[in-house]
Amino acid sequence: MGAGFPRYGRQRRLSILPTNGGRAMLVIGDVACLHCGFVSGRWMGPKGAPLTVAGLRNQPAEGESQDELIRCVRCAGPVFLDDASPVSTSHRLRRIQRMREQLAAIDAEGGRAA
Repeated sequence: MGAGFPRYGRQRRLSILPTNGGRAMLVIGDVACLHCGFVSGRWMGPKGAPLTVAGLRNQPAEGESQDELIRCVRCAGPVFLDDASPVSTSHRLRRIQRMREQLAAIDAEGGRAA
C-alpha cells in the first residue's frame, strides 16, 4: 500500500472543526446512501464531524452506540449528508431583527446608517 493513503477501516478524527465565534457551526441535512440513494433520516451536528448515531434527529435503534458511524438502514452502505444547510439559532435571528430595527430607527430620524 502506498504512503499517504489511509488504511481501510481506520477512522480519522478531525482535530480542528470550522468555528463560528468559538463554536463549531451546526449543519442539518438528509442522511442518504451512496449505493441505493435511500434517505435514512435527518442529521444535525458540527460541520465536518463524522456522521454518528448521536446526531440523528429520529430515534436510533435500541442498543446502538451513540459514537457508531451511520450506515444505510436498507443496504448497510456508506452514507453522506445531502442538502446540508447551516442551522440558524433563535438567538442569532433575534440579534438580526434588533439590528434591522435599529437601522430603521436611524433612517426614520433622517440620519444615515452606513
